[in-house]
Amino acid sequence: MIHSTIATWLLEGKKVFVRIDGNVPLCEGRIENDFRLRALLPTLEFLSSKKAQITVATHLGRPSPDKKISTVPIAQWFSQAGYPNITVLENLRNDPREKKGDESFAQELAQGYDFYVNDAWGVMHRADCSITKLPLQFPIECRSIGLLVERELQALHYLRHKPQRPYIAFLGGGKSEKIETCLRLIEQELVSTLVLLPGISFTFLKAQGYPIGKSLIDESSIEMCRTIFDKARQKKIDLVLPSDYLIGRLNNGETYGSVCDAHRIPDDAIGLAIGPKTLTQLKALVEQAATIFYNGAMGLPSFPASQQPLYELLEIIAQSSAYSVVGGGDSVAAVERISLEQNISFCSTGGGSTLAYICQIPLIGLSVF
Repeated sequence: MIHSTIATWLLEGKKVFVRIDGNVPLCEGRIENDFRLRALLPTLEFLSSKKAQITVATHLGRPSPDKKISTVPIAQWFSQAGYPNITVLENLRNDPREKKGDESFAQELAQGYDFYVNDAWGVMHRADCSITKLPLQFPIECRSIGLLVERELQALHYLRHKPQRPYIAFLGGGKSEKIETCLRLIEQELVSTLVLLPGISFTFLKAQGYPIGKSLIDESSIEMCRTIFDKARQKKIDLVLPSDYLIGRLNNGETYGSVCDAHRIPDDAIGLAIGPKTLTQLKALVEQAATIFYNGAMGLPSFPASQQPLYELLEIIAQSSAYSVVGGGDSVAAVERISLEQNISFCSTGGGSTLAYICQIPLIGLSVF
């Protein structure tokens, strides 16, 4: 329950601290995809229309003590978008107290502000100082979520509470914590079918005893994968693994791709993406689905051909009549790259936070409102 909303506040001349998720991909100081920033504009437009003084703060990348990452490109983006009067603080994670949840950092950040707004859906599951400690520096009636977070909650409510079945979830990418998500989806019987995509699918292959070549796996999760197989059988949930893979080999520093059977990945090869046989099988599944959730990048940006299966799978999902949600920065970037955003029911700005929410895990960032 949200005790206060920004629509009820008297904002003229007031100073508002807005925590955003501006963790956008950068290349040589240039923003490669601004989806997360564009999603913030309704909140910023509302606050501006009420003549509030706006300061935004975000984390950006994974800075180390010897390599701090600046938010200057974010500030330039807001200025070019028509918000030159917005103040953008430097990268919150440049201060180690942000990740430590340090109370003193929260007190420093809160100084001089009248209201706090959290519009950072992508980190609602994190215990960072600016997410959990900073809002508590403000009275309950002076802290709230922004319009982006409101929109995320409304759109994802359907997936969290009794989605129409058949409900297919596609999970891929390289983050090993997604394997824990697989377990929860199955234990709670939240989906009808769970499709495992590269790269987490290779850990499941290893758990079954099949060769995975040089494909990346999480050795610590192999036993959990075996538990997931058992639970899926018990719950009568379809657990789908690729039947073939696009693989790569390193030859004189260059990557070359070919297709192989899922159970015959050569010792000198690395799995990159799903193969054509798998795409055909997944198309048949998608055509029967009523609800679809997709999260997980595939392929290597340095090897464009390896990303083609991802685009083809997203096109299949976009053509479906199902209620479809794509979550995660890389996944949504791929959707926009091939201009499918109008054909997806909802593109979420979150990856881990969206997964946690649809798995019915309480979000720590929402608990303070």
